[in-house]
Amino acid sequence: MSNFIKYSILIPTYNKIEYVKYSIESVLSINYENFELVVSDDFSDDGTWEYLQSIKDKRLKVIRPPHRLGVTLHYEYLLNIYKGEWVVILGDDDGLLPYFFQVLDILFENKSFKNIEAISTKPAFYYYDNVEDMYGERVVYYDNYFKRNQIINSKLSILFCILGIKTRVDLPSLYTGGLFKRSLIERIKKKSKNVFFHSMVPDYYSMIAGLYETEKFLRVNIPIFWIGTTSKSGGRGLKVYDQEIINFNNNNGLKINLSEEVSASIHATGIAPIYFLECILKHPYLVSFLKKEYIKFLGYIASLVYFEKYLIPQPWRIKNEISFKDYKYKVIEELYKLNFKKLTIIIFYYLIKFFYFLYTIYIKLTIVKNFFYRNLSNKCIFLISSDRKLYNNIIDCNKFLDNIFKKINLDFIKNK
Repeated sequence: MSNFIKYSILIPTYNKIEYVKYSIESVLSINYENFELVVSDDFSDDGTWEYLQSIKDKRLKVIRPPHRLGVTLHYEYLLNIYKGEWVVILGDDDGLLPYFFQVLDILFENKSFKNIEAISTKPAFYYYDNVEDMYGERVVYYDNYFKRNQIINSKLSILFCILGIKTRVDLPSLYTGGLFKRSLIERIKKKSKNVFFHSMVPDYYSMIAGLYETEKFLRVNIPIFWIGTTSKSGGRGLKVYDQEIINFNNNNGLKINLSEEVSASIHATGIAPIYFLECILKHPYLVSFLKKEYIKFLGYIASLVYFEKYLIPQPWRIKNEISFKDYKYKVIEELYKLNFKKLTIIIFYYLIKFFYFLYTIYIKLTIVKNFFYRNLSNKCIFLISSDRKLYNNIIDCNKFLDNIFKKINLDFIKNK
């Protein structure tokens, strides 16, 4: 391996030996050399460390932090270890598609993407067992229409985050689904007390930090990541709050805890606009640019519309089991503390609701267009199944897709 490393795949893991082995295999099974896979075990007690020691591959580096860190600080620790030009923190129940490096190498040949430092990708989903309560019987969902790649305005995307129009699957992230360039990570750290993560929801924080530090990002509409979901996934329930509130080992005494400016019960509901809002409030210099009161106002109002539209029809997504009535009461209480009048609240509530209505029409039109494209064109690939015996893990899915993509020349995406 040369001294120059193009990609760093970082996997922080804790007590997920039954899943992380597939994540690791999805990376190491790819016939590609110019990357490093760094797997860091946060002192698991399920045999993970012993398993990692048994893997022999020069592209793999197995490490442990000096002591137990918890989720966010473990991520931070890894950002002091990597050596690659492009970086992703891969979840220990997630994985790579077999053509991951091939697609990225082709894209980076395009001069139009020369100054890109952040990438978002269309996701593919794999559901392990024991998550039927939230996701039904579906095991795997992969659709690929080979759509044109897009250059998207980063600053406008921050507004869409606050409004809840764009979510984690639409935005560039340092976590599964996106990649950041080394230059972007180092610039953010330099401006942020030499620490990247300042929120206890690190994937959302990386989106906000990346969007603010870039003018545009690249949206790749070909899935190159598996987003895995298990009963142990951090996004289920209130697991994000299980991580310890401890001082990070630096001179600034950084604490990874919830912003005091966001109600804990509001945040614990699990609503995207509130997650984004909390990340903005925890950001060390973004809030000085934005008017804090107006951002909080928009985030709170959008969260009401989001709850009504998405969580009432799907109550299993409400992480703290709060009712809409109680949630609405708490939000309005917070808005009154910010000195916003009832009429202003009502006007903006219906404005954002109308915005959601327009966005819903756009999504439905896209679904209709995709339906006809799927049935009238042969330029699309699908793997949608509830057959767990046939697709028992992401490696089984990769084998199926690899056989298809071996017959496809991917050079066409260079000019897309």
